[in-house]
Amino acid sequence: MNNTFDALVPEWHRKQVGNELMAFQSRDFATQLIGLVKVLFKESRARFSAEKHENRKKIEALVLDYTGVNIDLKLDTDYPPCCMPTMANTNHVLSTIKKPGLYLTQEKQFTKAIKDNPGKNGTFNPATGKVGGVYSTIKSPVYMGWDFCRKELSPEEFAAVLMHEVGHCSLAYQFMFRTFRASQLLASLHQVRTGRDTSITYEDAITLLGKDLTNDPTEFQSLLTIKDDKAIAQIVYTRSWAQLGNDFGDKSVTGPNFEALSDNFAVRWGLGMHLATGLYSIMGDKSLGATSRTGATVTYIVNTLMPIIGGAGFAIQLGLGGGGILLGIALACIIATYVSGRADGIGIQQSNVYDTPLVRMERIREGILQQLKTFKIEPELRGVILDELRVIESFTKDRQEVGSLFSTIARLLPMNWKADAAFELERNLERLTQNDLYIDAHEIAARRG
Repeated sequence: MNNTFDALVPEWHRKQVGNELMAFQSRDFATQLIGLVKVLFKESRARFSAEKHENRKKIEALVLDYTGVNIDLKLDTDYPPCCMPTMANTNHVLSTIKKPGLYLTQEKQFTKAIKDNPGKNGTFNPATGKVGGVYSTIKSPVYMGWDFCRKELSPEEFAAVLMHEVGHCSLAYQFMFRTFRASQLLASLHQVRTGRDTSITYEDAITLLGKDLTNDPTEFQSLLTIKDDKAIAQIVYTRSWAQLGNDFGDKSVTGPNFEALSDNFAVRWGLGMHLATGLYSIMGDKSLGATSRTGATVTYIVNTLMPIIGGAGFAIQLGLGGGGILLGIALACIIATYVSGRADGIGIQQSNVYDTPLVRMERIREGILQQLKTFKIEPELRGVILDELRVIESFTKDRQEVGSLFSTIARLLPMNWKADAAFELERNLERLTQNDLYIDAHEIAARRG
């Protein structure tokens, strides 16, 4: 991790930083993964048999071989697709869950891996999309509840959703690798450790930071026994990154961006279209919005009435009178307005962890489109990419997102202004850099042969 990032990224690829640094990978991996999943779907109807099937282990091995992520694929579970990325501390910036101690197991596992592999760096190669070193020694649980997946997804879609979850795990390592060099807090610690800053002892600095960085300072202090700057760096970086916020000026984009980047990870491995069709299958057509003005108006009214009716119904179930019903309606309206805003939630779950279904589809489409930013592309691959874009466009064309009276009110509240502005800035930049002129240019090139 000693300034190897620039050495790993070729000059041509550094210019692609705005399109995420990981290069598009060969589709051989996607073909092999889908093949293994198809056999698993064909031969394992029950989840316990899927868990024991040899292809489960083969999928783990294939993912490790290509991505460097050492997943523990769990099929015999009730959990829908989800994962537990390795966290350098329980307040990891990538976590959109604010529940203290949720990732404590992952934190301890990470610390143990560092201790057990002295001098073994964690690495990420953007050209190959592969993490390595100590990162590949850590098992990351990935849950793909078999009953849910068989009901909702095709084998191709299963493979794509799996790679979205693997993307979460890989991205956690990527951020560790990339922010090691940029951590301002690490620089401050280094000044103390080398004696340039004598205003505080190193041990006291670690203790002080431990109280702020983790819920259990003793876990942080235990790193003193490692005597390894690289280990300290990876524990420390997360908090400094969170405090710096992001270039869009509001932390509320962190959660959706982690999801969008994980979608993009699946796209870079050639599974973007299958991810989109899988999401369409799970979320349903109506989730993408209305296709006409009349439909939008009706949906807006229905979305407004549902919380009101729900609040009234709950009060009636409790046996409350007229005043209680009005109170129930009022509380339902307040809650609906609150959750419709884009600002961070005050509960354990950050609000708006995911983009809306339509925005998520658009971002997947834009990720696939990035491959068309060059004419150095084989005609056959160009045709495949254009076909994939047409499939997703069939979901999103002429769609209009529909909110409610509560979302309209939420946009007027000052608490949401900064977050809304950050989101709009981000999306406008994305639309500008991934616009449909690239598609038009390649459509013309395809017709010309």
